Amino acid sequence: MKRLMITILTVMAACLAAQAQYIGERPQRLERRGGHLYTETGTRIDLDIASSIMDEESLQLYSSGRRLYRAGVIVSSIGGGFGAVGIVLFATSLGSLNTADSWVPYFLGTVTSIPCLVIGGTMLLTSIPLLCVGNARLKKAAECYAPGTPASVSEVSIGIQQSGIGLGIRF
Repeated sequence: MKRLMITILTVMAACLAAQAQYIGERPQRLERRGGHLYTETGTRIDLDIASSIMDEESLQLYSSGRRLYRAGVIVSSIGGGFGAVGIVLFATSLGSLNTADSWVPYFLGTVTSIPCLVIGGTMLLTSIPLLCVGNARLKKAAECYAPGTPASVSEVSIGIQQSGIGLGIRF
């Protein structure tokens, strides 16, 4: 039993060591695939590697973009689950209308499905800007990675006109 445990621990340690990929030379460009950045050789960039090869502005764009993208995926997954539960509850309430003698199962199914559909739809709509902004920041981090290229940051401008005050956000 001890031998088996030692073997398992050795294999796990070897896997962890193999997972930490070493980039010998600085890559010339980065590309974005999904919510991750990759080098031209196909090595996936994690936060440790990014902190060693990126400047501070690009690293900030990368880490915030990665967090926003991950949050968007999580929120859309939970919202999709709520929406699916709401659809199932609504469908079963419609089925109970034909078979039940009273309207109570239909009413309870409808009343419980509506909040699930509203919450699910709201979460799905909320996830769209998170995914879009996360993708845009990851794309900027990949574009601004090239040595000597400054990272473009978000700008907020306030304009005063005759009809009122305007707020502009560029990212």
